[in-house]
Amino acid sequence: MPPDTSTNTAALPPPEFRLRSALFALFVLLVGLTLTMLAVHELQQAARAKVQAQFDHEVDQLQRDVETQFLRPLYALRGARGFFHARKTITRAEFAEFVASRDLDTEFPGIRGFGFIERVARQDLETFVANEKADGAPNFSVTSPGQEGDLYVVKFLAPLQHNLAAWGVDLWSQATARAALETAGNTGEPTLSGATALARDADQGAAVLLLPLYRQDEPLDTPRQRLAALRGFLYAPIVLRELLASTAQLHSQRLDFEFFDGTQADRQQLLFDADNHLSDARDVGPARHRNREFEASRALVVHGHPFVMRAGSSVELERGLHTTGPALVGAGGVLLSLALASTVWLLLFGRSRAVALARAMTVELDRMAKVATHTSNSVLVTDAQLRIVWVNDAFVALTGHSRDKALGQTPAELLNSEATDLQEVQRMNQAPQSGQSVRTQLQNRSKSGRNYWWTPKCSRCATTPAPSRVTSRSRPTSPPECKPTSG
Repeated sequence: MPPDTSTNTAALPPPEFRLRSALFALFVLLVGLTLTMLAVHELQQAARAKVQAQFDHEVDQLQRDVETQFLRPLYALRGARGFFHARKTITRAEFAEFVASRDLDTEFPGIRGFGFIERVARQDLETFVANEKADGAPNFSVTSPGQEGDLYVVKFLAPLQHNLAAWGVDLWSQATARAALETAGNTGEPTLSGATALARDADQGAAVLLLPLYRQDEPLDTPRQRLAALRGFLYAPIVLRELLASTAQLHSQRLDFEFFDGTQADRQQLLFDADNHLSDARDVGPARHRNREFEASRALVVHGHPFVMRAGSSVELERGLHTTGPALVGAGGVLLSLALASTVWLLLFGRSRAVALARAMTVELDRMAKVATHTSNSVLVTDAQLRIVWVNDAFVALTGHSRDKALGQTPAELLNSEATDLQEVQRMNQAPQSGQSVRTQLQNRSKSGRNYWWTPKCSRCATTPAPSRVTSRSRPTSPPECKPTSG
């Protein structure tokens, strides 16, 4: 019987099965891509959170460094106050020698020097000036546009060559300095003035740090008592831009920041800009910082004076956002999703094809079984190990063996005799494995011991890869002429 090729078409799954397989594979792909996107997003968020934490740490450190810079001159002023308390009188030369013992440029960046402001009653002004000239300052004079109240005159100032324009100035006559003098005198606390003019440093943002000096052994419990005991102020003229620039150098690789006088980040109150990007800007609002990934604004109170510090992330710090991890996970997730979807599609399509093939085989086997059952030829079917799995009634009638006896045995075990041509048997058995059909003549023995000739045709079953089918026809007892026959 020739192979039935109709099963190739019948084995294809129906269109609805193919569509269902494709849709499920697409669903797997979408789930994989969604999980990949979530993983990439989580990695990006983790990277952003890490950089955010680094940025916050840098801003905290910047704030501490700025506050430390403002504390350094206070330590020197307290040392000077101890110097004044230890001696009844101090000459100009002694004060200059005290200041010269410190390395201003290294220890106190941005500090122009140290000085002493003496409180002078207006009626004692002429005597005060004469005493100063006698103390090695023949060119000393007092600059005071006012005519009322006490004066607060810069008496000592070292190094003098850097601060000559402020020497002899009555700071009470300057509104910004006066407010700081009043606060320091009344509270007894170190006080920083707002930005004020210090001659040539006015355009760099200048201020004065004041430390009140009281007469010893006098009560200082109330503002009135402190004012009565006030001798003057030890002070340090500070160029804020220089002081902050020394701090900015420590953070230039990680941060950019601006420093404003007062409580608002106002263009007119800008004291320092690390990268000068606001120098020519009319507006210093958020739009001027849109290229920064991270920003922070801190309100500081330094020695009683308010400032606003605004910091932004640098390009160097933001490089931590652009790691290769999310990209690698994204690429790997896409490839894995495609591979998984393809595998699912192949499995589902293969399963549906196998189901369709099984159905087609069932139909074909059923058809063949009906044909084989009603044919007059003897038919047996074997599995891949050549063991009989089915026989028809004609086989039972020819051989005398019942179905139960035949099942599970090989044709050789059941039918061969000493007269059987074993070479022909081997050729017949090998034919299905090579996909060929073979017809031969064999002499076998029935159950009753009768030898008979028959002409079996052996071929591989068209509907299954394992069994073989043998069709035989009864022959006379005498051997017929053996001639080759076509399938």
